Amino acid sequence: MTILYAIKNIKSIAASVIALCAALAAPSANAFDLSTYADNSRMSTGRWAKISVTEDGMYLLSNSQMRRMGFSDPSKVHIYGYGGRQLPDRMSADTYIDDLPMVQTLRTDRGLLFYAEGVTSPVVHTGSYIRPKQNAFTDEGYYFVSDCDGEDRPVPSEGTGSASAPETSFTDYIFHEKDLVSVAPTGQQYGGEDFLYTPTRKFNFELKDLVEGTDVWLACSFIATATSETSVSLTANDSELPYSGTDVIRSNSTDHGNYRASVTTKTFRAPGDKLTIGVTYNRAGTVSAPISTTYRSTTRATCACRVRRYASRSAATRPRLKGLRHRLLCGT
Repeated sequence: MTILYAIKNIKSIAASVIALCAALAAPSANAFDLSTYADNSRMSTGRWAKISVTEDGMYLLSNSQMRRMGFSDPSKVHIYGYGGRQLPDRMSADTYIDDLPMVQTLRTDRGLLFYAEGVTSPVVHTGSYIRPKQNAFTDEGYYFVSDCDGEDRPVPSEGTGSASAPETSFTDYIFHEKDLVSVAPTGQQYGGEDFLYTPTRKFNFELKDLVEGTDVWLACSFIATATSETSVSLTANDSELPYSGTDVIRSNSTDHGNYRASVTTKTFRAPGDKLTIGVTYNRAGTVSAPISTTYRSTTRATCACRVRRYASRSAATRPRLKGLRHRLLCGT
C-alpha cells in the first residue's frame, strides 16, 4: 500500500500566492475574490483514504472496508469529492467550489451507502438520442474518505409516488467507445478501432430488462481521412439498416491530414435483448491517416432504448452494489 504524506495548510500557501498574483495582475484578469477559497484545506487534518469508481451507481463502503483503511470508528467516517465528471474548461465563480464537498450518504448497519458518478455523462441531443460524454483526462472518478470533523449529509426525500399511474419504464443507454489513439493536437479527440485493414466490425450489446416492442435509437460516430467521399453501412443482428444521408463521410479538402466526422442515427424495433451492431466502412479513393503513419478510422456506437423499472427489491431484481478500490493517503 502506498503511503503519501499530506502537505499541511496547502490552501493557505495557495491563497497567499493567488493574492500576490491578483495584486500584480491587470484589472481585466477577472481573478476570483479571495473569499472564494477556504482558509485551510479540509485535508489538513484527519486520516484520509482515496477510493475510485469507473461508472455511475450505488456503492457501499462497508464497515470492514473502513477498518481496513485504518478507521477505528466507522461512525465518524464521511465521504468527500466530486466524482469523475469532466470539469468545464472555463471556471466560473458561480459554480466553482473550493475544497472537497461532503457527499450525501445513507448510514446503515453495514456501512455507508452513496451514489457515485463515474467518467461518463449522458447528453441528450435533438430528438430522443442520447450520446455519452467521456472524461478525456481520466478513466476513473475519485472520492476521499476521512474521519475529520463534520456532520452527516443525509440523502433528502423529494416528491411523492403516484399510486394510480406508477412509472414502469425509463430510457437507458449503453455504448461502445475506446480511446486508442489521439487524432488531433487538442488533447481531447481520440479514435478507436482501425477500419482501414478491417473494414467490417461487429459490436455486441445486451439490452437488459428490455420492454417488448420498443424501439432502439442508434447513433454511430465515425471519422476518416480520404481523398474522396466514403460512407458507413450498419446492420442490426445481420439485418441491414436503411441508408440515410448521414452515412456519408465527406472527403478531406485540406492538405494537413485533418479528419472528417459523421454521426449517423437509426431507429429500429429491438430484435431482442441481444443486439449485434455491424459497422462496415465503404472506402473510395485514397484513405490516409489523421495522425502519424497509422492508417485509422474510428467508430463509436451508442444504443438507447426503453427498459423496465425494477418491480421489487427481491434478491433476483435488486441492483448489485458496485465495488470500490482504495489506497491510503495519509494518517495521523
